[in-house]
Amino acid sequence: MDKDEGKKFLAFYKDMQHYSIIGSFKFAYQSKTHWMVSCLVAGNQVDGISYEDICGEIAKKFSSRSTLQRILDNGIADDFFLKSPLDSDKRVQLYRLTEDGEKQMEAWVKRQTEIFTK
Repeated sequence: MDKDEGKKFLAFYKDMQHYSIIGSFKFAYQSKTHWMVSCLVAGNQVDGISYEDICGEIAKKFSSRSTLQRILDNGIADDFFLKSPLDSDKRVQLYRLTEDGEKQMEAWVKRQTEIFTK
């Protein structure tokens, strides 16, 4: 590994430290599973994603269903996620990022692009 690559890892590390303490984004950096759920929700921002779909995407070795439900509930309480019913089946709840959560995730992606394309 050359020095430039090493600098990218250090910049990424410093960003991880920064994002783990700022605003609502610190929610997403609490654990590997928090991050995985946050990425799934962000990746499905337009249509939303259901609890069952999240459970189907994240392997059981990473997290139990009850832990995933707790992460979603805490994300709502921390104003990082929104929950709304599916129009065609009100029993199904869809998760999306809040406006602030979406801005934080977009800023994170932009910053990572800056770090790794230098």
